[in-house]
Amino acid sequence: MKKVNLKVLIIGFGSMGRKHYEAINKITNNITVLTNQKKISHKKISSIKEISDLNPDYIVISCETVKHYNFIKYIEKNLKNK
Repeated sequence: MKKVNLKVLIIGFGSMGRKHYEAINKITNNITVLTNQKKISHKKISSIKEISDLNPDYIVISCETVKHYNFIKYIEKNLKNK
């Protein structure tokens, strides 16, 4: 399968974040993970403020449910048409 040029951000890298990473990695190599984990070999950012600079095409929120609203609010305010 030919991979597409799509910038993807995965917020959270627990078990669900890893599953999303594995699935999305089949269609694009341009995946960034927002996590505080130190020992991951993937491209990552550690702060919500870095999302604006990244400007992803697609965002997966897979962190703890209680944090979803704050991420959605930030994305809605700082990124257009996401």
